[in-house]
Amino acid sequence: MFYLLLVLGSAIGRWWRSRISREGGEGDASLVMSASLGLLALLLGFTFSLVITRHELRFSSLIAETNSIEKFWKRLVFLPEDLRPEMLEKLEKYVQARVDVSKIGFSAFRAQEAKTKAAETADSIWASLAAAEPKVERETTLHLLIASCSEMMSNSATRDSALVNRLPPAVLLLLLLFPMASAIMIGFVYGSRPGLHTAASTELMILLTLTVLLILDLDRPRSGMVVNSQRVLEQLDERIQADMKGLAK
Repeated sequence: MFYLLLVLGSAIGRWWRSRISREGGEGDASLVMSASLGLLALLLGFTFSLVITRHELRFSSLIAETNSIEKFWKRLVFLPEDLRPEMLEKLEKYVQARVDVSKIGFSAFRAQEAKTKAAETADSIWASLAAAEPKVERETTLHLLIASCSEMMSNSATRDSALVNRLPPAVLLLLLLFPMASAIMIGFVYGSRPGLHTAASTELMILLTLTVLLILDLDRPRSGMVVNSQRVLEQLDERIQADMKGLAK
């Protein structure tokens, strides 16, 4: 679709050039075309840098959240034996909900459902920690659990923010208009020179299309082809489940 828009823009440029030529307004617009392509390159580089930064931020926030969950899980060993199974069950439900928050193929509605479930489970974990205070012998142990739980919730909020942080609509609009304007200028300048110029222009429009598609793909954390793997969080969930089975024996 985007490639067809570029082809249409090139056709408009050729039509525009033919009208000017018939009216005797022959002029060389190569300098304007070069400036247009330069601005387009600047915009593409700037936008690509934005989406790559957001992509890396989503991954780093995933690692940070996984580490904080693992820290809280390992500190649960300090709880009394009668409290650990219930806390582990709630933690496993929380981790599963956090996996679903950015699951590939999930709609925004299902992701919001997972966020709501994770928030409810987090409240339940906080309530269990408060109820466990009289049963925990050492106050330091409770402080460690509260600190790691607070870190876990803070990192989840950071990751949620990273998942919804998309390119601004104004940038997306420019990403559509600038290549279209450049295609018009290419058609205007080389419209009267078929042959090698047509082949080069076609190749340039294909490369522009692939670049824009890559940028848009990187900007879709749940439905794109280039997404962050959640395997580290899923592996942690499997380890917590194995710990639950070990306590049940």
